Amino acid sequence: ANDSDSSLYSPFNGMVPLAHACWNKASPETIDVLLNKDVANKTIDMQVEGIFLKTSKTIMDEIEGMLPIHLALKNANPKVVGLLLQKEKVKQRDSPYDSTVFKRDKKSRVPLHIACLNSRDANVIEQLLVIDARRETAHALDKEKRTPLHHACARENSNHEIIKLLLNAEKEFIEILRSEERNEKENNEKKYEFLCCENYIKWRARSDTSIVLAGRTTFSDHINHGFSTPQSSRNGDDTDKLYEEYKGLFILHNCYCAHQRDNKSLSPLFHAVKTASDHKAIALLLEPKQIYLKGFGSLVDDLAEITEATKENELKEYLIEELSRRSYFCVMFMDIYSHAFALGTFLYCIEKLKQSKIETTEIYVLLAFFSIGALREVSKILSEGYIYMADLESWSEISSLTLIAFSSMYFMDNVDNTDVQMDRYDKNKLSACGMLLVINLIIILRTTFVPFARFVGGIILIFYTLIPFFAVSFLLLLAFAYSFRMSGDRAKCDTLTHCYLDVMQSFFAGAEGTKDLLDVLFGIVVIVVLLNVLIAIVEQAWQNAEKQTLRLFWAYRLKFLANNHFFDIFLAIPFLGKAEELLDDIEDIRFSDQIPWTKEPYNLIDREEKYRDPDGYFLPDIAKEIKVARSFLGDWYWVQKEFKKAQEDEKERLQTGDGKETVLSLRQYVSLWGKNGLYWKASKVILVFVFKSIIYSLVVGGGLATCGLLWPKSLRRKILSVGLHGEKKDST
Repeated sequence: ANDSDSSLYSPFNGMVPLAHACWNKASPETIDVLLNKDVANKTIDMQVEGIFLKTSKTIMDEIEGMLPIHLALKNANPKVVGLLLQKEKVKQRDSPYDSTVFKRDKKSRVPLHIACLNSRDANVIEQLLVIDARRETAHALDKEKRTPLHHACARENSNHEIIKLLLNAEKEFIEILRSEERNEKENNEKKYEFLCCENYIKWRARSDTSIVLAGRTTFSDHINHGFSTPQSSRNGDDTDKLYEEYKGLFILHNCYCAHQRDNKSLSPLFHAVKTASDHKAIALLLEPKQIYLKGFGSLVDDLAEITEATKENELKEYLIEELSRRSYFCVMFMDIYSHAFALGTFLYCIEKLKQSKIETTEIYVLLAFFSIGALREVSKILSEGYIYMADLESWSEISSLTLIAFSSMYFMDNVDNTDVQMDRYDKNKLSACGMLLVINLIIILRTTFVPFARFVGGIILIFYTLIPFFAVSFLLLLAFAYSFRMSGDRAKCDTLTHCYLDVMQSFFAGAEGTKDLLDVLFGIVVIVVLLNVLIAIVEQAWQNAEKQTLRLFWAYRLKFLANNHFFDIFLAIPFLGKAEELLDDIEDIRFSDQIPWTKEPYNLIDREEKYRDPDGYFLPDIAKEIKVARSFLGDWYWVQKEFKKAQEDEKERLQTGDGKETVLSLRQYVSLWGKNGLYWKASKVILVFVFKSIIYSLVVGGGLATCGLLWPKSLRRKILSVGLHGEKKDST
């Protein structure tokens, strides 16, 4: 065969010989022969199309429009893929978008999609990304609105190396765009908006790009906006249409693949948890900027279990890092404050109502907390969508807000009433409102600290465990009530209902006396057996709750993140500008520390200069650890060390030569402090510590008044880490 050999380019059953070989899992040697014979290097661009003989419709729909690279990737043979990509490298292209790595099949998948779907070899993924110099295909979307990352995570036991490659490729793509943005002379919003797809728009403006997708004439069918015009009629107005076209095929530069939800509203992290991927793969998706829990729903508990079961603290650290972001942290403490003050205000209103002295001021305060609560529920609805209505806690909050509204109206009606008389309906309504406020405050507290999670989780687990007990106990008590009713010698058994209430009272308070064998049986079965079973069940449930405390705790925190993604829009907006960075840079104030200074990396500090300015001597990570470890006694150590050296020098100077140790007098000790400037150095250490303590106290006080808004990040992390095992504990 030679360059003009038509057999290489003649399709049979819709495919050229190279496509047949790739589809039928031919050996790499066979593929190599076909590629070498194709001197013109045309067959790598020839798609599957035409008449399919004796081919099922399912297979036809699957492979129609594919190129040889798609077919080879479906069979996941890395050697074959390598040969095809080698031919792609040497082929001259007018634009990167002409490359086979950008061509799409009938399902709008680029080769990278299919590779992530079928291959476990990270080298295959890397080869595809190398061909795509800008790493733009990492942002490609298929018909199901899935990126390659979705497909990689949706596989059983996802390969964390492939996920890492995709995330790194995305970072490179975003960095390239940012670099291009910096190089733009005109800071035009329109220019910036279209910057991500500028090359694509230029390419689409060519007259020969009518066939863009393999097997398709335009992208318009895929994105359904009907744009397909010849090059001659394209003008400035068409730029907007091309931009929309690009948005249908790629994620924009300011979005992350980990945040993209497919047609079923599922994120890559959701797929990774659902397919039980290893913790390394999940850890990559929980890194800062990657974590995305919107629409997580029922898988929150599964992710919590993975987080707690993982021996490394990496996953926990990422979640604490996310929760310590100023917006989330402020929302968390705002919830605590609003629920606590709403409860306090409500109880105060009740007391004033009982005294017939209620005024509009406290009612308006209660209504203010009602407004805050209502806004919070709206934000949850915007974050969760329809899942919000399936959550029992949501109904608890809605019920609480409804009762607060009715209670406020009742309070308003009795502002000028000097003799308030409440009927049974009003009492029940106000009682229910108070109970729900208490319950909701407890629910809020459980997401903040481990002790609350342990207690609340234990109570909930006990109630769940007691459901069968209550059902059996109800039937047993009903049996005894019926027996007592039929005996006819019980004064309180004029009806079955009264008899049942009497039996229930005996169950809780004990029987009044024993008259016959039925009373004896009641005492044995109900009072002795059932009560001891109840005690045993509660004890066992509490022990189980102790074991599941941290899993429950992480489930609560993950649920908080999943329910509050509405506040993501505020995370990119600095609340305090440069002051925010200054606040986060404030060091913790410690009088002492528990740092092992003889172990790495602390044993590297052999001079005071390294202790004071670790950034000038160590890598950033080590310098950060040293800064965190500094304390007042650590600063004082260098004063003592210098004083000790001054003592040794003075003793050496006064040595008489008789071999006796020189003993310094008190006057000489005092003189040493003055000669070596130690008075000033010691005073400086003390004054700096006092000054920092005052500043830190002001920041802490300001944070208490602003729901933690003014607290430095280190303090926010410490608060969120209270009670967690394995966390580094520093005394403040």
